[in-house]
Amino acid sequence: MRSAFLLTAAGLRADPLLVVPGNFVIGLSFGWVVAAQTTFIHVIPVERMAHVTSTMIGSLIVLEGVGAVAAGAVAGALGVPAAYLLGGATLTAAGLAAIGYSRTHAQVLDISRPQVAARRPGDLDRTARDA
Repeated sequence: MRSAFLLTAAGLRADPLLVVPGNFVIGLSFGWVVAAQTTFIHVIPVERMAHVTSTMIGSLIVLEGVGAVAAGAVAGALGVPAAYLLGGATLTAAGLAAIGYSRTHAQVLDISRPQVAARRPGDLDRTARDA
């Protein structure tokens, strides 16, 4: 996705109409969001699923609005190619940060989740029952 932003920024210098295919490719590259949401579902404990999912979706909504305002301000001040360049640079930095974090915290890449059912209200956990 970050490559699509950077290429669109470069293409806009040549021909402003390249924004149409550029945005099409950027839209297609947002398919990773589905994989990210699926990963959330696999790694979150069942009893916290609603809380984590609502936090994730709420954060995305707020940050998309902030990104739109920031990109609009950059486009107004420095031009549309600069806004695309900023988007690509931001995604590149986020990707590099994620790679660095995953190399030092390998457990974040483990998406297996033990098959546990959500506890019913009033059920004792195993340690309290065994005591």
